[in-house]
Amino acid sequence: TQVKYNPQIDPDVPPVEGDLRALEQVFTNLIDNGIQAMELAGGVLTVNLRRTVEDGRSQVEVTILDTGPGIPSDIKEHIFEPFFTTKRSGTGIGLAIVKRIITAHKGSIHVSSIPGGTMFQVHIPSL
Repeated sequence: TQVKYNPQIDPDVPPVEGDLRALEQVFTNLIDNGIQAMELAGGVLTVNLRRTVEDGRSQVEVTILDTGPGIPSDIKEHIFEPFFTTKRSGTGIGLAIVKRIITAHKGSIHVSSIPGGTMFQVHIPSL
């Protein structure tokens, strides 16, 4: 099985102010989760970066979309809780840390999932 990558980066994406290592951890975690979700059957991982404006404020929107099996709705409501995991070797702190880092950067994270794919949308205020 193979995972294909589909990066989509708008050339007009503005910089954000933040902790480089913390933000790297956020996106490494989200991308790794997407890849792991597609390990058995393969699929496509799309990473989209673009500028958006919300309430008159410029933001960077990072969307990470996988074509994995999706997250069941009864599990989806718990994924950002510390120590919640469905993985055998997982600690359940990855997405809890992701949410905490995004909140510390005055941003937001949303997840939507259906059978056949999961999408995480991260918004971070830009400079």
